Amino acid sequence: MDLTIFVSPNTFLTMKSFFCQILLLYMIFGRLSAQGKFELKAFESFNFKERYAYALKVFVAIQHDTVAVKKYLQGALPIARQKKDHATEVLLQIQHFSYLYYIANHQSTRLVREAITEAIQTAEEYDLPIQLNIARIHYGGFLYKRENSYDKAYEVFLRAYEGLEEVGFEKMQYYPGATLSGILYYPGLNFYQLDDYANAIKFLQTAYQYPDYKDQFTTWQVMNTLGLCYLKSNQPEQAIKYFRKGHEYAKSINSEIWQGISYGNIGNTLIKSNKYTEALPYVKTDYETAKKRGEKESMFNALSNLMLIYYNKKQYKESEDALKEAEEMYRDIKELRYNQEYFNEFKLINIYRIKAGLYETEGNAIEALAYNKKYIKLKDSLDKRNDARKYKLVQQRLEAEKYVAKVNKLEEEKKTEIWKRNSAIFILVLGLGFGLFKYRDVKAKQKQAESQLDVFTKNFKAKSELADSLQKEINEMISQGQQVETLEQLKKKTILTEDDWSEFKILFDKVYPDFINNLYKQNPDITHAEVRLLALSQLNLRDHEMANMLGVSTDAIRKARYRFRKKTTM
Repeated sequence: MDLTIFVSPNTFLTMKSFFCQILLLYMIFGRLSAQGKFELKAFESFNFKERYAYALKVFVAIQHDTVAVKKYLQGALPIARQKKDHATEVLLQIQHFSYLYYIANHQSTRLVREAITEAIQTAEEYDLPIQLNIARIHYGGFLYKRENSYDKAYEVFLRAYEGLEEVGFEKMQYYPGATLSGILYYPGLNFYQLDDYANAIKFLQTAYQYPDYKDQFTTWQVMNTLGLCYLKSNQPEQAIKYFRKGHEYAKSINSEIWQGISYGNIGNTLIKSNKYTEALPYVKTDYETAKKRGEKESMFNALSNLMLIYYNKKQYKESEDALKEAEEMYRDIKELRYNQEYFNEFKLINIYRIKAGLYETEGNAIEALAYNKKYIKLKDSLDKRNDARKYKLVQQRLEAEKYVAKVNKLEEEKKTEIWKRNSAIFILVLGLGFGLFKYRDVKAKQKQAESQLDVFTKNFKAKSELADSLQKEINEMISQGQQVETLEQLKKKTILTEDDWSEFKILFDKVYPDFINNLYKQNPDITHAEVRLLALSQLNLRDHEMANMLGVSTDAIRKARYRFRKKTTM
């Protein structure tokens, strides 16, 4: 008969998630040698680099002594602030958060949140992007584990990833006390627990590319969890690839338990692909490893897989032997109180299914039917629980994605507003700059025109003086009865010609652009002679100077001015 196979991956992930989270601090801030007690004077005398390294060492050395940690932080933080050593200040603030959250008996949520928020704010204020995003990872873990705020944790983790990516993942290799694999593994694990395998793979793949081989725990877990993500994503070949890498690494560091888990996960993947013959040696190795170490739950999981494999290979005797041993193992495990949280009746589902199948092959229809009913009942119950869990996870993920979308929308709107503001400022500055340029250009041209008109006017005055001198000489020569034709001709040269007037008008219009036009508008019957008279008057020339320029007498100038005034007042 055909069997529907239910496989529970035999994996380290059955450990309490809290234990995983508690190790985050030590993965991120290094496994440095013990420094002993905190020396305040030494801490104060160090340069920035030395002080940072010292803070790492001290915290690792005294982390289990809550009194010493509290005293250390109270002494170190004021010094870091006084020395303006902001990188160390953020490190100490993160250590303070870790002290409150992980060590000091889980302090109040408010105090813990304030501690990590302070670290984030300090890193933002002093533009410390690496420290900022490390603090965000801690904050995301706090939101996920303490507050169950999956939506906010989701957004914080993604923002931290983008921040580290912007800084450059490769730079994390040179950052003291922080390893990229240690930083990114736990958010990746949280995404895996939310069934968000795409984001889990994104975080874990980056962690895999930047391993810290000193941290054997995280190095192997990254590979193993990547395999689980691909297995859950129905990518068996990729899953086996990373389970094999995990096995090779476990072998290189002589970890039998991790080798066994890796082989067990390869076996699970092959079973899901109905490759029972290929799966058998891996599951056998998993069983032998667990048996050697006395790990009964792992033995039970391996036996559950073995009875499935043997049954589907029609090796019924071997399947029955594995089944009997699994039943005995189940009874032993159930009696262990500490495992009740993780070990429940759903573990019996494959036992009932295999029993029903074996009784059927023996022709015992009554027993086959009885165990088949137990199997169906348990399967329905498991399906309902899984459906409820999936629904909850989907809801959590949708809420998280909705929250992220909302945050991104607000960020985009903020960027748009900033762009609009900056554009308006740019246009305003550009307009002011152009206006200033035009103003200066107009002023320069105005000044140039005034200068040219001044030169022209001075030239006129010089001619006027020459005309006065010639007239005086002419009068003397006439009184003596001498010929004056040549002097009369010279005097005419001092009179404003049409060409002179045209040149004068161009310069005059530049300096007084609307003067002549307004004269014509206000006095339509004004004559050209009157226009010339009024234009020269605008330059504050004396009557006799204007008379010389126009070739008339001073009296004629006065009469012309009088006639114009009389005409305009009528």
